[in-house]
Amino acid sequence: MMRQLLVVFGLFVSVGVVACNRGGHCEEASRRLVTNPHEPLFIGGTLADVRATVEGTRSGPMQWHENEHHVRGFPRPGPTEITVTIVGPQSGWDLDYEAVNQARNERFICPQYFETELEIHLQSADGVLDASILAPVTFGDPDGVTIVADLSDEDLGALPWDPVDEGAELSLWLTYGSLDGPYGSLRYRRLERDDSGQSGVGMSVDLATWVLE
Repeated sequence: MMRQLLVVFGLFVSVGVVACNRGGHCEEASRRLVTNPHEPLFIGGTLADVRATVEGTRSGPMQWHENEHHVRGFPRPGPTEITVTIVGPQSGWDLDYEAVNQARNERFICPQYFETELEIHLQSADGVLDASILAPVTFGDPDGVTIVADLSDEDLGALPWDPVDEGAELSLWLTYGSLDGPYGSLRYRRLERDDSGQSGVGMSVDLATWVLE
């Protein structure tokens, strides 16, 4: 079942204002829809370059890790294979930011982003993981991206999400364009909260990891 998810890239800020040093800040100056695969983007490259970075089907070794202290019903530790298919974007939003309220002695460069959506399919050879996700993603570079998507029971197919600690979260991490090649993980995260309900320092553990070839 497809479900729209949160994806974070670097220091992406969705409200249109990016904090900078001192009193200045960056505000969204331009937003344009890009559908031409060969149109230059603010981040460099083109939509075709962004698509080439992530699109396609890749497989590789996957390892389930120790998990009994964190979640119930996950596979026992051991190796398998995983296949990840990403349907590349056909369009997206090209964003440019400009500095405002910049003091005379302030010098900073505002970011540029390309926002789009990716259809991601995950399938493990042991049949445990079979998921399809529609994930918003933000590129800061046409040649690489890290996708972080929060997952729920609905996204995992037959794989149950039953954490030992109530409120713990599961997320998908995928990195493309690194020197180590495409890789990913299923990451357990538990956040500690103070009396006011604000999230604080917690812990995170990879329940499964893989490297794609």
